[in-house]
Amino acid sequence: MPDLVKKGNFKDILFARVFYALAARGKTGVLAIRNPVDNLIQKQIYFLGGDSAFVEHGGMEETLGQILVREGKISEEELENVLEEHALGEKNIGEVLLDRKVLNAEELTHWLSFQAELKLINCFGFSEGLFEFTEYSVKQFQFPVVMFKINAERILYLGVYKYYNLKRLESELVGLKDKWLKLTPEWDRLGIRFGFTSSELALINALENGQAFAKVIAGSKLGLGDTLKTLYALLSCGIIAVED
Repeated sequence: MPDLVKKGNFKDILFARVFYALAARGKTGVLAIRNPVDNLIQKQIYFLGGDSAFVEHGGMEETLGQILVREGKISEEELENVLEEHALGEKNIGEVLLDRKVLNAEELTHWLSFQAELKLINCFGFSEGLFEFTEYSVKQFQFPVVMFKINAERILYLGVYKYYNLKRLESELVGLKDKWLKLTPEWDRLGIRFGFTSSELALINALENGQAFAKVIAGSKLGLGDTLKTLYALLSCGIIAVED
């Protein structure tokens, strides 16, 4: 498990490690992410017990309406009508979608949860950004937000695969060149939560008894980039032990 860092800049420590350290430790609180130039809030991530989250703010592509259009659930015209009704009244977007029978309650909950996960995954795209985590007790956590259950391991896997390119990963893993890698007992508990493919699992299973980093790379059936992404995801969660 990565060290818990509550304040810093993503140019010095990647979001993956900050996020997983909070989620795995079951933390409750708010992670504020600010633009380092103007200090304006870019996103606020609310954690409750580490396994529930809500993400406030984000880009236009992360809005519920745009998600539904991309996923083919509504048309651009339907979205315009929903947004117009929302702007002229006091109902939020979700309430308008329910009233218009575009979605039922179960579908709305699903897509709001999908939105929260998407916003978390997109945080892995921060190459820099000021962050600060303010911790609260569960009793103190009284924010007017709807929390959604999250799978921290799956989100980390998807975020790393989407945003961490070869150059970034090589920089992060440069210290492993002469090291021995071995799966820890955490793999038995957490491995299923990532959703690894069969090819990725073949790479991981080769680490059961330990293997030199160079041999892992040479023997992988994955491309170099995907091999490093898989290793980085596991290292970030403390599932691989590094030995001399």
